[in-house]
Amino acid sequence: MGDEPKKPGIAFWATTMTAAVTLIYPLSIGPSFWLLYRLEDRFSERVFEYAYAPLFWALENGPEWLSSLFTVYIKLWVDLPKC
Repeated sequence: MGDEPKKPGIAFWATTMTAAVTLIYPLSIGPSFWLLYRLEDRFSERVFEYAYAPLFWALENGPEWLSSLFTVYIKLWVDLPKC
């Protein structure tokens, strides 16, 4: 009876989801830029600006190395050849 493995609780899943969102949100800017440059419409630009406003603020007000790192990352996505 006591040898059964314990199932992860709500605290584990909350921590896992927080960590995943913290990592996925900033990294999603690359594919979003790629899509934005292929769609080229004003509505997409406005949605993009609102969705990434917190990240743009952090990059403008954060350390210079972080902004440089994201610039390189975004250029990797934007410079991909069109399919």
